[in-house]
Amino acid sequence: MTVEELLTIVTENSWKDPDRTISACEELMTMTADNADPDIRSIALYFAAEAYYTKNNIERTVRFATSAMSYLEEVGDMFLMAKANNLMAIAAMTSGNALTAMEYYISALNVSRKAGEKELENMILINIGNLYLSYSDFGLAESYFKESIDFMTLNPVGGDNIIYYVTDYLGLGNCALYRGDTESAFRYDGLIEEYLKGYPNEGVTIGFLSFRARLYQLAGDVAKRDECIEEFQEKLSADLPLLDYFDDLYDYAKLLLKQGMEDKFLSVVDLLGELTEKAKIPRLIRKVTTLRIKYHKSRGEEHEYRSQMEHFYRQTLAMEDANRSMMVAMMTTRTELERERRLREKERQEKERLENEKREMKRRAETDGLTGIHNRAKFNEYAPIAYTRSLMAGKCFGIEILDIDYFKQFNDNYGHQMGDLCIITVAGVLASLEKTEGVSVYRYGGDEFIVMYEGLERPAVGAISEHLKAVVESHNMPHEYSPASDHVTISQGVCVDSPRPDITVWEFLKCADNALYEVKKTSRNAIAVTNYVC
Repeated sequence: MTVEELLTIVTENSWKDPDRTISACEELMTMTADNADPDIRSIALYFAAEAYYTKNNIERTVRFATSAMSYLEEVGDMFLMAKANNLMAIAAMTSGNALTAMEYYISALNVSRKAGEKELENMILINIGNLYLSYSDFGLAESYFKESIDFMTLNPVGGDNIIYYVTDYLGLGNCALYRGDTESAFRYDGLIEEYLKGYPNEGVTIGFLSFRARLYQLAGDVAKRDECIEEFQEKLSADLPLLDYFDDLYDYAKLLLKQGMEDKFLSVVDLLGELTEKAKIPRLIRKVTTLRIKYHKSRGEEHEYRSQMEHFYRQTLAMEDANRSMMVAMMTTRTELERERRLREKERQEKERLENEKREMKRRAETDGLTGIHNRAKFNEYAPIAYTRSLMAGKCFGIEILDIDYFKQFNDNYGHQMGDLCIITVAGVLASLEKTEGVSVYRYGGDEFIVMYEGLERPAVGAISEHLKAVVESHNMPHEYSPASDHVTISQGVCVDSPRPDITVWEFLKCADNALYEVKKTSRNAIAVTNYVC
């Protein structure tokens, strides 16, 4: 597959087909193993992280997101940088590292604001609200959910507004529910139901059913509670994205246990156990164990209760080890990536320095040291290119060769410094001609200069030549040793015609030189403009 085809797969399938996305990302990373294209590599690393998140693999989510962040910073992709920080925050939150999670969320929020990514900014506000909710800080949780609602009112983000509003009202509803405020909870329930009409979304529905079942339980409406429970049971699946819905499933399981619905409780706990063991997230595994501990205690099953308590202790140790290992891995990875980033930056700077030196050497090689205009080497390189371009375009082409009248007498009598000043003055007049499109000027050697005309018809070329002659004379540089005038003048020979495939630019130059020779043979301080003559 081409890079473009792989990028399409990567950017369009990370949520719906994570395995295909990961395969495409691996191909892209192989293609860019030498860091030749950090833009593509950053995309591959980020979407690999997103795909592993979809597969509930926190370890690889962290690894690839951390790697991506170094490249995203280098290429300046603020959007994916914010998303990578958001993923890292969710991973930290899932592992129980609230402070680390908040640091990443704040970074994600700042980057998304800097990039002007309104929808992403809103999503992060909601995530921060959920972080506070998970730690029972209902006041701060509510403040972020309400800030998100106000933000969307001022900054509509399109069709996804519905799911964001639902998520906000679910958050606010859960805050009210935990406080025992059924009146507010029912108000939010009504708003959610209204938004969900005609907007089927399995993930949102699961969260809503969990909230609603607990709300009806608190309100004492057993019939409606049981309706929600039955509908919830039908939607249970091992394909659920655990990291998105764990809290909803966990709260739902606690409700079932409290109401003595053992079969349904055990089916949810078994599902949670399967998902958490597969995801290998010690904190979530331990939370599932707490459900089993409560279940066996409520049944008076002392042996099973003690067994689960032992599991809980071992899982606590495992969680501490996992958190420590994750933090060490994150710090090590960031340190290594920072070292790599600095190395890449150093390599980039060295490459830039060498390229600048190369450009400067080329410029010097093509520039006349005395006058600063192009030299003969540049003319020899560029003339065939310009001639061919005019030939292919069907446009006129012209070459003018000129020299300073009686320059030897000027140089011998006024001295070399004045001679150099004379050449510099004429070159300055010539340089001003390059403001006209298609005109380039060169010092050919000594007091000889060349003007090249691309795409200009004979009248325009003649007018420019006359202008050049007049401006040089207007400087009134004294030249009492010139038979042609008492000041410095120039003689000019011009060949202008339509290029032909059977002749070369050098033949045009020879024709212009012949025209100059005729001027100098009969007079000085004059111009001869001719068509190409064999």
